[in-house]
Amino acid sequence: MTAPLVIIGTGLAGYNLAREFRKHDSETPLLLITADDGRSYSKPMLSTGFAMGKDADALGMLSAGQMAIQLNAEIRTHTRVTRLDPDNRRIWIGNEPVRYRDLVLAWGAQPVRVPLAGDAADAVFP
Repeated sequence: MTAPLVIIGTGLAGYNLAREFRKHDSETPLLLITADDGRSYSKPMLSTGFAMGKDADALGMLSAGQMAIQLNAEIRTHTRVTRLDPDNRRIWIGNEPVRYRDLVLAWGAQPVRVPLAGDAADAVFP
């Protein structure tokens, strides 16, 4: 079985990347992992929505299940990655190792800058 493209984060960056990826590749498995419920919503519209009196449920456009269907992807919600193992192209979710073809950390507007060393450190863009 082909290892998936794994995207950690289902915010605007993660979902937009997944949509663009699917435009070019409909076959490679796609796995998105998020610590929240995975609802798709537009962060730029939050202030407008709240000003109009909308609550969080009204701001959500699509559920994680709907996004999984739209993207032909597996989406794991309320899930945290506990370890990255780039040498072996895998991440860990608790005690479960998950292999990946490519890994994208789509953590949002305030990226976590992971200290990296080695000859490819300059190829990692937060």
